[in-house]
Amino acid sequence: MPKDDTQAVYWYRKAAEGGNTYAQNNLGYMYEYGRGGLPKDDMQAVYWWRKAAEGGDPIAQYCLGYMYEYGKGVKRDLNEARKWYELTAKKGHKSAEEALERLNNK
Repeated sequence: MPKDDTQAVYWYRKAAEGGNTYAQNNLGYMYEYGRGGLPKDDMQAVYWWRKAAEGGDPIAQYCLGYMYEYGKGVKRDLNEARKWYELTAKKGHKSAEEALERLNNK
């Protein structure tokens, strides 16, 4: 089956609205990069990543930390970034561990 980002967005949205954290995380990605016919929209990416992160998705927790660290779609807040990085670092996410080290050296 050929890759179809528009169809992916359709199904991600259905699942995300039903509470699926994997789909919420992927919808955040699609908004961040403007894929599948969606506009590039950091605020929408943050919205979906927050839902997924609050549901325990470690990748979304990392992405949300990144958005706070760099002020993308939200006001820059290093304490909030640290909070999300710490949650996912505890689950063994290496990039989050590196991000925490970077923040602690600022």
